Amino acid sequence: MKLELLANELLLELFEFFDGIHLFHAFYGLNTRFNTLLLVHFRNYTFDFRTSSKRNFDLMCQQFLPSIIDRVTSLCLSNGDETPNLFDRFLSYGFILSQFTHLHSLSLIRIVSIEKIITMLTEFSYFTQLTRLKLIKCYIQHEDDFFHLMNNIWCLPKLTYCDLDINKTNSDHLFWRLTMTSTSIESISVRTIHMNLRDLSNLSEHTPQLRHLYINLSSDSININLPIYVFSSIMKLNVVCESLQFALIHLLKSMPNLSHLKLQASRMSLNGHEWKKVIENHLPKMKIFRFYMLFHLWTNTNMENQVDKLIKTCRTPF
Repeated sequence: MKLELLANELLLELFEFFDGIHLFHAFYGLNTRFNTLLLVHFRNYTFDFRTSSKRNFDLMCQQFLPSIIDRVTSLCLSNGDETPNLFDRFLSYGFILSQFTHLHSLSLIRIVSIEKIITMLTEFSYFTQLTRLKLIKCYIQHEDDFFHLMNNIWCLPKLTYCDLDINKTNSDHLFWRLTMTSTSIESISVRTIHMNLRDLSNLSEHTPQLRHLYINLSSDSININLPIYVFSSIMKLNVVCESLQFALIHLLKSMPNLSHLKLQASRMSLNGHEWKKVIENHLPKMKIFRFYMLFHLWTNTNMENQVDKLIKTCRTPF
């Protein structure tokens, strides 16, 4: 069967599988019918410009984006090695993020200009449809700008997934001043910002629907107490930490509904029997536990014997 013989409804469904750049390359200009389907009837454009050539990017911005900007549902802009200064070039065409009124997913990668970050802050209020936000390797210099950014993000009415891989001169203790409450965010990934238990407690208080959490636990968490069951909504936890055995266990005690745990730790001394006790006593809904832990062995004893004993504690029926 020839492609032209397919019904318009089937062609529109087919278009859903293409990124916007490939979609126009493949179908625009074939005939009037395809042009009309693309420019008038298709409603869900996605554009990922991370590997786009300068020529393709300019073509999209000059010829197509202005007429379909209110139908773009996913947008990814990057100032990475393959697309340097792409965000500046995007702005040079007169686009502002608030024009993308039906945007559901936004990814901004390696945006390092503080002026552009501040500009983005003022536009977040327009993203009433946004459900997914990624800020990857974006650089924020001043703490107040970070708090302003966080509170603007937490005001997004439909946001459910948030990935904040943000670089900052001092990347510790940045969530304790969060004041806005999000009733929609369910998943948060904060890999580059160290968080202590006070940060986490405040984050939980202002994100009551939080289900999935990816954090880097700060080394100064040991002397901070958490209210009991402060993280009762958390079901999946991915945590990176160092020698924070007490703080980690204290955190896990506050997550009675946790079912998935992924742990990456160094200088942790818990063996299989001790983990069994933690899970049985405090994590009754645990289903999946994946861990990567570094153990330091005594050099003046049989190291092979030490390893065998440690592995044996993880080979019980439990």
